[in-house]
Amino acid sequence: MVLTLKVILQQADLDLPFTGGLGSFKLYVLVAHHIYSLLLSWGDDHPGEVLLLVLYRYGTLKDLVSYVDGWTTTPLDRGGAKIAEDGCAAELDAVYKLHLICGLCGLCYVRLLAATEELRHAVHSRNQAKSLVGMGVSADRL
Repeated sequence: MVLTLKVILQQADLDLPFTGGLGSFKLYVLVAHHIYSLLLSWGDDHPGEVLLLVLYRYGTLKDLVSYVDGWTTTPLDRGGAKIAEDGCAAELDAVYKLHLICGLCGLCYVRLLAATEELRHAVHSRNQAKSLVGMGVSADRL
């Protein structure tokens, strides 16, 4: 799951910390925070659901939705966000492209949600189904 997120960030040129992007360590801490919150709430960590929900959690911009709660969303578009997990902290002040990363997560969430519907219809109509990862990751850029 983290590798998929890293590829998505790399394809959008948002993966390099020295250019304001989100590096590997901070990404791992954000994902660990999400999984920890998810396990406390639901007790389940199915990888596909975790990926979809991590995109929802970090792709939800507080000013674009009317309802944001503390355990399903963590708006990162505000300055000074700090996520800590097991003694590790990810200071996000230096990630000055954070609003682009949030937008990318939100876009990927919407696309994956639409792709799951498309996949569901393909399975029911017995058409050739595409891979969900293939719908979100550009093979040309790999």
